[in-house]
Amino acid sequence: MATLVFDLDGTLIDSAPVILTGFGAAIREHGLEPALPLEHRLIGPPLTQVMGVLLPQADEARRQAVADSFKRWYDHEGVALTGAYEGIHDMLDALKAQGHALHLATNKRLGPTVKIVDQLGWSGLFRSVWALDRAAVPCKNKAEMLGLMREQEGLPEHCLYIGDTPGDREASQAQRMDFWGVSWGYGLNREESRLHHPSELPQALGAAQV
Repeated sequence: MATLVFDLDGTLIDSAPVILTGFGAAIREHGLEPALPLEHRLIGPPLTQVMGVLLPQADEARRQAVADSFKRWYDHEGVALTGAYEGIHDMLDALKAQGHALHLATNKRLGPTVKIVDQLGWSGLFRSVWALDRAAVPCKNKAEMLGLMREQEGLPEHCLYIGDTPGDREASQAQRMDFWGVSWGYGLNREESRLHHPSELPQALGAAQV
């Protein structure tokens, strides 16, 4: 059976509407304006990186204050508004029934990640849940996190990472993981993606050597 590592935002959950609303509210709370439109391509990278892109003229302390405002809103309100893409629940149940080992690795913080997993009823599906801040010293990026995850979880040599952005692809390849992209997320077009509907993954694993 395969070892599968999933991204979260844009792969399992459609979090963009909620997150972008939170970005806008946090920025306005501090009397600022974003340097770029609040678009789906902002979903996925670490929050500090996104703040740097949206607020390039603000100093580090101001960007951190905006990030803290976003975190408070997201943790108390945004998480509860977040839902899965259509077909994801059935996909995860099918993969679990097939005996695959499922893991989660996201650029999100661990706190809201666990809340989302719990509220969607996925707590018993994943063997491990990883976020950038899970380790005592937070990881700098997803590639570093995947390396630490592989080491601490004892993942086999052959793993498959499922994600929705070029960053997901690059991080997984840096750790010698196979990568299958999904076209329903925020960063890959149809030609760059292996999967176009969640139901295709359980079907594909029946015919692929992973």
